[in-house]
Amino acid sequence: MESHRVLMQEIDKFINIDSDTKKVELDDFFVIYFVQSLIEKSALTENIKMPYFNKDLNFNSYIRSISTEITLEEVSKSITEGNVIAIYKGTLRSINVCVRKNYREVQQNIKESSFQGSLEEFVEEITLNIGLLRRYYPSSNLIVKETEVGELIKSRVAIIYDEEKVDKSSLNFIEKSISEVRAPAIQTLRELEQHIVKRQWLIPRIFITYRPDRVARLMAKGKAVILLNGTNGAGVAPVTFHEYFVAVDDYYLFPIPAFMLIVLRYIAFILSITLPAIYVAVTSYNPEIFRVQLALSITESRSGVTYPSYLEVLFMLAMIEFLIEASIRLPKTIGQAATTVGGLILGQAASEAQLVSNILIIIVAATAITNFCMPTTCISIPARALKYIVVLFGSLAGLYGIFVALLALTVYAFSLYNFNIPYLNPLDAISIKNLRDFFRRSEL
Repeated sequence: MESHRVLMQEIDKFINIDSDTKKVELDDFFVIYFVQSLIEKSALTENIKMPYFNKDLNFNSYIRSISTEITLEEVSKSITEGNVIAIYKGTLRSINVCVRKNYREVQQNIKESSFQGSLEEFVEEITLNIGLLRRYYPSSNLIVKETEVGELIKSRVAIIYDEEKVDKSSLNFIEKSISEVRAPAIQTLRELEQHIVKRQWLIPRIFITYRPDRVARLMAKGKAVILLNGTNGAGVAPVTFHEYFVAVDDYYLFPIPAFMLIVLRYIAFILSITLPAIYVAVTSYNPEIFRVQLALSITESRSGVTYPSYLEVLFMLAMIEFLIEASIRLPKTIGQAATTVGGLILGQAASEAQLVSNILIIIVAATAITNFCMPTTCISIPARALKYIVVLFGSLAGLYGIFVALLALTVYAFSLYNFNIPYLNPLDAISIKNLRDFFRRSEL
């Protein structure tokens, strides 16, 4: 009895009793602590209170089947995970049958949609995501290793891979990097990526997807998967630049149409970062590269526009960015209509007020469309930022500045190593065998 009270006093120091955290003394031998917002009250009554007060049940044997003995240092962590902390005859236990199961079930994919393939997407509960991956990748070689990140708020992290196919050096690098993360809280995969990959500013190194079928296909190629509890996505590493331009639908098409769409996305990526800069370069520095009729048409379109071309471009690009952000933040019921009407009115009014030229409106619209051709936001959002860098160089030195900017970006991309693997190195991948495998669909 004395040891029971001493233990209860020590637990009171670890747990702050408030309106949400409760302490219930069922009798002199049994005390429970729990956070009521994290447990199911019906499960508490059914699995703990009723068996204890039912004299026909041997509660001592019953509690061993639903709880484990813990130390004082584990009390705070256990209760915040939804477990019930119990002191029973001087023994400290954590009971795990009352945890509230209020996570979202697997639903239809809306973030990475496709016209073919699976309709399921990951959810915020890491246990469900692991089960989802096991269903899509039913192999005995599948290995799941769990750890925690965050010094203040600890979040579960799972590293999943095929033991036979994964690159061991890359896997060791990923595991070592995650173990060395020092941050108060990690709640997104992109935030975790920035702690794993140092000095990362613009180009993504971890491919984030929301489709379990895509993750299973990448694991079959030897990739490792990172799952973070509370995030409805999966990070895949190591990846190369090319994998950001392959969509799930490409695997369901014949080789030639799939190859055509991939090339189309590369062209869209280049146009999305160069079109505004080319407009600035041609109108301000190099009008001679066009035929006389087209040059005169551009000049006539800009007649009456008082601002220089680079300010004209920056104004319209900023308006497009505002419309994109508004379409994301507004409620879905009015977001699409508001941004569509706003874009039409804004473009027409700016042209009639001679703030921008008609040709620039076409250029900016084409830039936005090509940016939306990217299959994932992992590469489309960095492309939105890259075009401003190219515009800056184009406004300073015309076409020569654009070539310098593209050359610098290419050299930088070739210099990157993604978990000990070249990030952009197509020359090593070009071979007759790889081309034959592509058109046989053993690789994409």
